[in-house]
Amino acid sequence: MSVLLKPRWVALHVFAAVVVAGCTWAAWWQFTVAQDGSGRSLGYALQWPAIGIFGLGVWAWLCRDGIRAAREGDSAKPPPPAPAPVRRTPVVTVDPDEDPELAAYNAMLARLHEKDENA
Repeated sequence: MSVLLKPRWVALHVFAAVVVAGCTWAAWWQFTVAQDGSGRSLGYALQWPAIGIFGLGVWAWLCRDGIRAAREGDSAKPPPPAPAPVRRTPVVTVDPDEDPELAAYNAMLARLHEKDENA
């Protein structure tokens, strides 16, 4: 539980409290505006508490994961994935007399490939 008292976590707790307080204030403000007959403000007055509750849920989720990670330590981290094998496709040569546009395109790609290889 002491992991949640580290400076990074205290900052998260303060941020969560500010978010909930801000959402509460915004909901109250929209409710007072809605009393003048604004239907849109009434909708906002109902949305702000939902946003605050969502923020509390994210905060609780992060705290739970932080406690779990502190209990399990770094041994619970999965090993990094193996690099994906590079699959090379064979280069098809094109007769320039047969399709000059395709041959020019392939020549451009070859030049770009050489430029990337030398960079």
